[in-house]
Amino acid sequence: MIELKHVSKTYKSKKATNTIALKDISIKFPEKGMIFILGKSGSGKSTLLNVIGGLDKYDNGEVIINGKSTKEFKETDWDAYRNTYIGFIFQEFNLIEDYSVEQNINLALELQHKKGSDEEIEKILNMVDLAEISKRKTNELSGGQKQRVAIARALIKNPEIVIADEPTGNLDSSTGEQIWNILKNISKEKLVIVVSHDEESASKYADRTIKLQDGTIVSDDNPIENEIKTNQFCLKKAKLPFHHSLNLAIKSMLTKKASLLLNSIIVALCFVFFGITLSTSWSNLNERTLDLFEENTKTSVSLSKYSHVIDYEKNFPDDSDLQIIDDSTLAEIEQNTGLNWYKEYTIDSLDLCENTFDYIPLNNSNDIPVYYNPATSINSFKYVELEENNQIKNLIGSTPKSENEIVIPSYIADYMIYSGINAKISPNDNSETIVFKPTNYNDLINNDKYFKLCDSIYVKIVGIIDDSEELSKYSNFKTETYYDYQVKTDENELKKYNELVEFVDREESKVYVCEKFIDKLNKEKVNFARLSSKLLYNNENAYPTRIAYINKDTTIYTNNGAETINDLAENEIIITDDMLNAFCKYEYASNYYSTFNISYLDASTDNKSQYLVSYLKNHNIIGSTIDLNVKDGKIVTDSYSSYIIKGVIIGEQSFEYTNGLYAVTDDGNSETIYCSKNVVMPFIRNNAQLFNISTRISTKEDFSKVLEYCPILNSNLIVTSYYSDKVANAYAEARGFGIILKYATIVFAIFSAMILIDFVQKCVKSSKKKIGTLRALGCSSIDVIKIFLYESFSVMLLPLIISIIVLPILIRKLNLLMINFRIVEIDMLSFGLFNVLQLLGFMIIIVLLSNILLVGKTTKMKPIDAILNK
Repeated sequence: MIELKHVSKTYKSKKATNTIALKDISIKFPEKGMIFILGKSGSGKSTLLNVIGGLDKYDNGEVIINGKSTKEFKETDWDAYRNTYIGFIFQEFNLIEDYSVEQNINLALELQHKKGSDEEIEKILNMVDLAEISKRKTNELSGGQKQRVAIARALIKNPEIVIADEPTGNLDSSTGEQIWNILKNISKEKLVIVVSHDEESASKYADRTIKLQDGTIVSDDNPIENEIKTNQFCLKKAKLPFHHSLNLAIKSMLTKKASLLLNSIIVALCFVFFGITLSTSWSNLNERTLDLFEENTKTSVSLSKYSHVIDYEKNFPDDSDLQIIDDSTLAEIEQNTGLNWYKEYTIDSLDLCENTFDYIPLNNSNDIPVYYNPATSINSFKYVELEENNQIKNLIGSTPKSENEIVIPSYIADYMIYSGINAKISPNDNSETIVFKPTNYNDLINNDKYFKLCDSIYVKIVGIIDDSEELSKYSNFKTETYYDYQVKTDENELKKYNELVEFVDREESKVYVCEKFIDKLNKEKVNFARLSSKLLYNNENAYPTRIAYINKDTTIYTNNGAETINDLAENEIIITDDMLNAFCKYEYASNYYSTFNISYLDASTDNKSQYLVSYLKNHNIIGSTIDLNVKDGKIVTDSYSSYIIKGVIIGEQSFEYTNGLYAVTDDGNSETIYCSKNVVMPFIRNNAQLFNISTRISTKEDFSKVLEYCPILNSNLIVTSYYSDKVANAYAEARGFGIILKYATIVFAIFSAMILIDFVQKCVKSSKKKIGTLRALGCSSIDVIKIFLYESFSVMLLPLIISIIVLPILIRKLNLLMINFRIVEIDMLSFGLFNVLQLLGFMIIIVLLSNILLVGKTTKMKPIDAILNK
């Protein structure tokens, strides 16, 4: 029936020498009889028994069962083999302590997809003299009773082989005698293989005695020489019924009440934080915007066009995605909204300069009236194109007609009157600068003076847009200094000042020009372009924001020192030393400053150049390859173009406006890279770019038309206004709040996962012997994992239910609190069914991860190692 051919087994150790447990064992067993395997400790008798029972794997040879070799057995085959053929009786009993006698016995039967009848159970209990205690828990029994339960469990499934490992080792002599008699009776119908060191019992009960020493058979008093009869080979895969899995899970869970309570509290908190995070995503931004808008209130509305739909759930507007608004797009917008829109230009070439007027500096910012303080924070203007036939109701003066004429808002005019402004009597760069102190609007309009706008443009003011009606509500701030205002705590005044800042930023930071002004700027050529690109060098990244070509003699540094160049080949690139520093993990700067023991401000060009040349030599930078995600005049995300590093420029590079051109200088932008002109030219655009159009509205109907055509969510035309921005800001607050909570949630999630992992780990550790027992009975590793999965789900279910009940109440309170504290003006949190499903998914992920990491590892252990708690 079962035969071993040349079986060997070696236990390998990382620290000690390997131990040979079995050496070339060949042996045949009959269909029935009581066979003793004797030997001293370490002789290999238990290993032989474990190999026969499928609790341990052999290294060489083969075990044949009813003519079937087990050489190619998978783990599931061994599980089914133990379930079908083997009934185990262990020295330590290995019963399920939480189960009754009857449940332990019936479990073995149910693993074979059978339900034991009362008659079958009673018969097997009578055989081992346990009929009267069938309902008692096994942890209430004596050692002898436990051993008889183990025998009954082994016999109930009618195995062909009963394996007993020192079955009387933990029993007194009288009880041991009873066990031997039971096993002897069983051997009349079954093959009973016993491992023991008790030679006296072997001589009394054995039909055959095999002795082992040092892993080999030294004697066999009744060997089988002839071919043995074999039965048909058939395996029954075990399946642990659901009620057993759940029962074992709950019983295990309830044995650790303190850990269960702590885990429930932590997980409930985690679910609450995660639920609030999920509630920070909402829609209906259009309706909320219109709810905020007050009828007959004038407000500016701007539109920008992006290369893709802005979802806000997945992406936010980015300047690099802005698209030019052409005439056809503008006409389409005007037709669909029924409104006239102004062209509002962005001046690319001016964003490197001081994009404001050359005001007279103020001595002490704290002495500035609050009214003028927002003006000091304006660092760039928007340029609105006015056509000659524009009829602006509140215009003082005239519309601009030449390239040097502009119209300014009244707030900027007020600031000029307050602070004074530098002026020239000619737009010529060489003319003398004078200090001009206008006393009223007429002084600004009716004079022959030119005012410096940015670093290079001189303009004449021909008109002022009078917004004094809207600004009059803030007139009290003209008599209050900024210092006095800062110490105020009046909530209404604070709100009013914030409204002034918003109004100035939205309405009063515009310069109105004519088409000729735009045309003049577009005729001026530059040698650079804004470019959010990515460099890759030895798997290290750097992120330049501009790309340029060289249009004058420029000093670069190579391995040979300083070199002057004025052009680059197609495959060459120049980087700044800051770029070099970025992809050298900041080693370059760190070593430089430590080498010379100086701060950045004290660094001299001589020191830098000497050190840079040395660094380039030592690190083989020059001539090496660098990759840039620029291809065929486009920024690409999935590939790179390779360039040879020609040299490095010292210091922060910038552009200086000279004779109508912007040229490379030695002080300015450090995020620029230099390529050949052919590489750069496709990225250079006109200086004046029409990225925005704007209009003023005063009715909810007009506003609704704009939002209907350009919804705040899921549109590539993005609305910007005082009211839509409030909603967008509330949305951003919600997302920001969500991000903060996300990190708190991550912390709690990690903590709760650690608690759960610790909980499962303790369960696994305390249940390792139980796991081994179940595996010995034939349970698959999947069945064992299910027990712990059910236990983990049970642990997590109560916190989930609590959080689902608490969250809607808590979210309502948070919304009210944030509105009362003026953080937002609308509810920013919402919680629904989809969020509940997300929480459930979150729970499932934590449970699966913790169990796969811990239980899976244990179930992969050999069953005998789990039983012995190795």
